[in-house]
Amino acid sequence: MVDEILNKIGVDKVLHFAFSGWLTMIAFLIFENVLMSVLAVMVVGIIKEYLDESTSGFGLGDIVADMTGIATSAIILMLKI
Repeated sequence: MVDEILNKIGVDKVLHFAFSGWLTMIAFLIFENVLMSVLAVMVVGIIKEYLDESTSGFGLGDIVADMTGIATSAIILMLKI
């Protein structure tokens, strides 16, 4: 099942999802505010894709994976607070 997901979505997108979600949790430890954490990680993800534009191109799919990971972590944080 994991191989099917990785083949369909791609390892890169799964890593974007996981890293952005993890980074949102870390940002929450710093800011102690879900909204600030979400905004900070969104900015980091967009800047990272902008910098990647010269090498691998701006990846809208990567941004979507980032935002999905961020949203998942934000929902978890809101449910736990």
